[in-house]
Amino acid sequence: MREFCQHSRLLAFNLSMNAIFQAFIMLLLLNTVASCSLIGEDGTTAAGSNDYRDAENLARMQLPDNISSETIEDSYPVPALSADADDNFVDPDNLPLPTAISTQSDQLVLLQSLQDDYWVLIKSSPSQVWSRLKQFIISQSQTIDQESASSGFILASDAQGLQYFYRISQGFQTKSAELRLRVTSAAEQSLWPAQSSDKQAELDLLESIAIDLAATVQQTSYSYAALGISEQKKMLTIQNQQGYKSLLLSASFARVQAALQQALVASDFEIINAEDTQSIVVRYLPQLSDDQQPGFVKRMFGAEPAAFDQSVEYAGAYYRLVIRSENSARQHLSIETAYAMVDDKPVLSQSYSAQVINLPRDKAESHKRELNNLLLQIKRNIY
Repeated sequence: MREFCQHSRLLAFNLSMNAIFQAFIMLLLLNTVASCSLIGEDGTTAAGSNDYRDAENLARMQLPDNISSETIEDSYPVPALSADADDNFVDPDNLPLPTAISTQSDQLVLLQSLQDDYWVLIKSSPSQVWSRLKQFIISQSQTIDQESASSGFILASDAQGLQYFYRISQGFQTKSAELRLRVTSAAEQSLWPAQSSDKQAELDLLESIAIDLAATVQQTSYSYAALGISEQKKMLTIQNQQGYKSLLLSASFARVQAALQQALVASDFEIINAEDTQSIVVRYLPQLSDDQQPGFVKRMFGAEPAAFDQSVEYAGAYYRLVIRSENSARQHLSIETAYAMVDDKPVLSQSYSAQVINLPRDKAESHKRELNNLLLQIKRNIY
């Protein structure tokens, strides 16, 4: 009886294994048959990368008569296939792909605010923004009563008696502009009112302007008359006698402080301490791309993602950004080392000035290059 039971269990085990094996074979055959549908008559495997060549263009949307279509552009214009190209073959290195759009296209126009100040930041030159702003004003049924292209000023009015004061100024970056607005309900003697009489109307119109400028950001129209706006530089790089660079920014202290914190994050710096109103202690942590981090399989076996890219020069070091006010509208920004070397590792130090005094000449040059390079990296992200 015992032998019969053992034989039965063995038989059941073999039957279950055979069933699993048969199911596996069936799945494999089904997968193979499905794959055959991808193989052409000439034995080549069909790829879908060129299917777009057979796509048909749809008719353009018909807009009402009161809406202009001038600002509507194809986001991904596909160039025509060359007449010399073989119908069955396209050079993979020269595929007629869509024109790439900037990776920061969703951030080219931003509505900014600081305390009670609101403005639209446009990552285009003021001479480009000028003509687009005038188009927007006309589309709002406003009449331009006064304008000065060289100073970026427009005074407009509407049928309800409201006055609109527009001002375009140079941004921190060369190819950036800032647009501010005041809305008043009575005739103003001042060319630039301190506040809008209707703050909500100002905010609503600024939002509409931002949306309109974002929709037309790819247009490359320039106004030569407005080139004078860019003559007033908002950020300058200066250098002392020892060769150390610093930045001179024409803005309020609060504006520079806020812009600096955003720039630090965009430049791969981690803010360690920002309690001191005049300085910020940071650590440089350049990030690895996803391709450089350990994959799923490696993480399953215990590999941990790297906190930062240690192969980058200066990675892991500490620094201190210092803001010194020259006056209410002009700030001086410099960078200092904020670390000491302990056992060949950078450690946060509370003594900053000692790191830059009486350095040997070779170390002084290396130290100067380090600070200058990092400051210019931060500068590129100040808006």
